[in-house]
Formats: sequence, C-alpha cells, structure tokens
Amino acid sequence: MKIIEQYIPNGHPNRPGKKLEALKAIVVHYTQNENPAATDTVNVKYIGRKYISMDSAIFEADGKTPFRYGSAHVFCDMDSVTLAIPLDEVAWGCGDRNFNGGQQRVAKTVFGNRQNYQSISVEICNNDAIKDSDADWEASVVNAKQWIIDFLKSKNLQVDVEASLNPQEIKAAPGKENILILRHYDITGKSCPVPFVANKTAWEKFVRDAAEVSRV
Repeated sequence: MKIIEQYIPNGHPNRPGKKLEALKAIVVHYTQNENPAATDTVNVKYIGRKYISMDSAIFEADGKTPFRYGSAHVFCDMDSVTLAIPLDEVAWGCGDRNFNGGQQRVAKTVFGNRQNYQSISVEICNNDAIKDSDADWEASVVNAKQWIIDFLKSKNLQVDVEASLNPQEIKAAPGKENILILRHYDITGKSCPVPFVANKTAWEKFVRDAAEVSRV
C-alpha cells in the first residue's frame, strides 16, 4: 500500500494546528464525490484549497462565499493512502454543528461533545473510477482497513468491538489502551459513509476484521 504525505499548510482554516486532547476513536467517512478524478490526493488538495481572510472572516477564493470547513487526517482510494493532517492534531471531521444538532448520544457519553478533539478521521474515496462495478470502492475500503490496522498495531491499541458496533449504548469512554471504530453517522446522525450506513453487515465486517487482524 502506497502512503503519501501531503499535509495541508499549518494555519490553514482546515488545519487549525491544535493538538488532540485524547484519542478515543477512529471515525470513518466517505468523500461523497463520484467523479473518477476525485482521488485521495485530489481530495487533500481540495481541503487545502486557497482562501481569503478579510475583516476577521474567512472566505473561499472568490472573496464572497463563506469558507466551508471540513477536513480529515487520512484519505484512502483504491491505489494509495494520503496523509493530510498530522495524527496528533485536530481535523474538522465530525462536529456537524449545523446538522441534526451535531450530536448523537455517543458524542456526549464518550467525547463530551468534543469529538474532533479526540478522534482521527479517515475518509474513503468513493470516486467512480471503475464504471459499473464496486471494485473501486471495495479496493479503497481494503486500503482504509489496512491503514487502520497498521495504525492500531503501531500504537498497541485494541478495538472495543461491541462498543464500536453499539455506540449509543456506551456509558463511558474506552480505556487508554482501547479505541473505538465508528462511522461519522454514529456520532452525528449524518448518513456517512453511505455504503456502511446502508449495509450494516459490511460495516460489522470492517470493524471485526480491523480488530482481529490488529491483535495478531
């Protein structure tokens, strides 16, 4: 698996440079962009796009449209994985203040409503690179899973599988050596990543596979 370091500039609106307060979860997303050209590196380039700071406000490059925040630490496609934000820093991945109140029950019980400050966000590209086939998505999922496995092993972290699959029933945050694997959907109710929200069996397999292999 090819790993690319393509960090967006420190101080960019999508990379505030703040350190994580803790690491309680890996949160899985999808890019929601079916354009075949929307690879991992292209998505990272997008979140690091030009902006204009003016009159104590931040705008898109046109100087008129309010800047749309949104970022993740890691982007995965069928060919490679690109690192966009250092893993010890905050990314704006799963706050969603303007969506459904921005919080599910687990957002409070585990993160104290500060999930962006206590999680790593992993985006899976769903760019339609192979027409009339799910092979591109499936390959991207494999790379995302492998990256998560390698990360867990490097940190000696164990996945709390049952809590990950039943997050709204969690009564307390995981211990320091344990971690959750959650969907964006689990935290805020946003339908992301859609393939894993629509197919609960596929999501359960993803979590169980990552947990099992990382223990080896």
